[in-house]
Amino acid sequence: DVKLCLQCHTTGSRDEDGQSIEFRVMIHRIHNGKHLPSVNGVSTNDDGSRNYGATPVPYVVGGTDYSEVAFPAWPNLNIAMPRDAGYTALSAAAKAQDDQTRFGATDCASCHGDPDGTGPAAAPAQGNNAYSVQTRRACGSCHDDVRWDRPYTANGLNMPAQGTDNGCLVCHPATGSPLSPVEGHLHPLNDPVYNGGINFAISAVSEAGTHNGNGKLDPGEKVQVSFTLKNDAGANVAANTLSSMNVLVTGPTTNSNVVLYTSLPPVYVGAGPGYVLNLPMPVYLEKIGVGNGAAGQVLSTGRTPHWTSTSALTTVLLRTGTAGGSTTLSSAAPAVQNWIDVVDATGFARNDYLVLDDGGGTEEYLRVQLVDGNRLWFTSVYSPGNQPFLRSAHPAGTTVKEITTAASTAFTLNAGTGALTTTGAGFAAGQAVLCSYTTDFVVPSAYPGPLNDGPAQGETWGDWGGKPLAPGTYTVTLYGRLPNFTVTAGGENTTYGPTSKGGTRNFLLGSATAEEPYDLVASEDNCLRCHQDIYFHGGGRRGFDTCLACHGTAGSEDRPRYVAGNAPATDGVSISFREMIHKIHRGRDLPDAATYQIVGFGSTAYPNNYGLSSYEQVGFPAMPAGVKDCNVCHGNDAWKAPRERNHPTDQDMKTRSWRIACGSCHSDSAAKAHIDSNTSPFDAGEGCGVCHG
Repeated sequence: DVKLCLQCHTTGSRDEDGQSIEFRVMIHRIHNGKHLPSVNGVSTNDDGSRNYGATPVPYVVGGTDYSEVAFPAWPNLNIAMPRDAGYTALSAAAKAQDDQTRFGATDCASCHGDPDGTGPAAAPAQGNNAYSVQTRRACGSCHDDVRWDRPYTANGLNMPAQGTDNGCLVCHPATGSPLSPVEGHLHPLNDPVYNGGINFAISAVSEAGTHNGNGKLDPGEKVQVSFTLKNDAGANVAANTLSSMNVLVTGPTTNSNVVLYTSLPPVYVGAGPGYVLNLPMPVYLEKIGVGNGAAGQVLSTGRTPHWTSTSALTTVLLRTGTAGGSTTLSSAAPAVQNWIDVVDATGFARNDYLVLDDGGGTEEYLRVQLVDGNRLWFTSVYSPGNQPFLRSAHPAGTTVKEITTAASTAFTLNAGTGALTTTGAGFAAGQAVLCSYTTDFVVPSAYPGPLNDGPAQGETWGDWGGKPLAPGTYTVTLYGRLPNFTVTAGGENTTYGPTSKGGTRNFLLGSATAEEPYDLVASEDNCLRCHQDIYFHGGGRRGFDTCLACHGTAGSEDRPRYVAGNAPATDGVSISFREMIHKIHRGRDLPDAATYQIVGFGSTAYPNNYGLSSYEQVGFPAMPAGVKDCNVCHGNDAWKAPRERNHPTDQDMKTRSWRIACGSCHSDSAAKAHIDSNTSPFDAGEGCGVCHG
């Protein structure tokens, strides 16, 4: 009970080195250690301006260094507060110091507010003291660049030196002023003045196109989604005012795999207020015929209709020749594999177009994204713009030829029928016509590959790429983002992107008869107890359901080199919740804490379009058991025995569910050997349940 802590951590109390251990000082500083100005070498000059040349002072209290502790509440955790006057003129090093302090904790209500909002728990009786009873000790515990014997200047305002606490409320009333503790600490993304919010609510997922009318989805059917889009006040939001929208279809919930990942063009979706539409899918480099060099030739695509908007255009490439690399497959390549091994990759380079089985029954066209020895990589369903994987299986010896292309606009389009009619000189005679377009998504008969697919994780990791769609409960997830807004303070601009949480709806596929909701984590509320909200990927993803849509899928890996050419090779690093979330939260206590890192998004151009994340400073704060208290996150007993994740009809080697989940934390060599030695080499499965079941 915190009341016991307060019995010792009273005003004036100090540790053996003279550091204050008064609760209102120590607790603030512990929770904000990484972002304290003093830790980052920021202080105040005699004239009240910032001094970025101060000597950094680690925050050590009671013999423990808290200089790497960051308060885990979003959005501050990775989206900084607004810049102050003078930021642009700072050196790169000083900007980095300033940035670090602006990531500091500002959500005072996380600790001082009502712990369950409108729930039954009472708000702290003295919680408002954080705003109305101000002291230099409390406020200066985080704002420790303030020197109370000197003036403090920021954004054109000047605070004279303060010898007592008596004047605090004169300029910093509890509420109602930009300088009040409430308004002054309010993150722009939590401020309704700037961010009105955006919320997707899916009311139905239905069969469309040619379908059997049984109320469930089946391969060959289109997927119709009905949804609304509202702000936090409940008012309708026009979808065509959004800057981006994305949709995923994943499932089954017993072993989620990606079925669809794509964008929804907001301008195509329209203004609402209600929306009923078929989900889209991109088609790349579909050969629709051969040109005849004349106007009036009609060639039709295999799928209809074509979506028509500035972000969903129908384009044509003509195959003008065969030149450059020419080889054959050195080994068979199954459908949905996103790479091929060839006899000789000489002559092939990134962004080359190629044709497999030229003139044969499985002729298809793709674009190279990485040449790695004699392996040619394509891309993945997570990286739009090119065909991600093979459409057909190809045996060893299949021809692989580089082709040259030229774009053509000599056609008109009937979007409803998918017919392209040539104009002018038409498509050059004898040249293959390759069409890329967006059309209605049709439930496939087999799973595509996972996000950032690679050979390191296969079916023993739950990857069902290329296997038939299994009956079960599947999920549609929609999320989007409003245009950025800018906050200006002291002439400095800081930009933020309002992002929705994921709107979800389950549906049944195939012979499934009863819905099985995802239940490995009982509720997002378990996450929000520590995190308040969830923002990732530069603020472009928000909320547990959005995380789960991608990171709940099997076989997904971190950013590969065929997306970011200079990224380190981290083959087999999973971004699936079962491994990644366990590892992140165990952090510094991992056996491989010093070497575990994830390759993620980057803001620079290819080939340096990646970022590295490591977690060797992360400590799980639950007491007393720490990371061993699985119920803190799971909120139920589902974690106690990993479930079987084998495909019902097409599993060659059984999925190693225990290895994936338990081996994420127990990752030292002895634990790995123990897990492997209790797994049958003859595919009788894992024997973990004998002792641990």
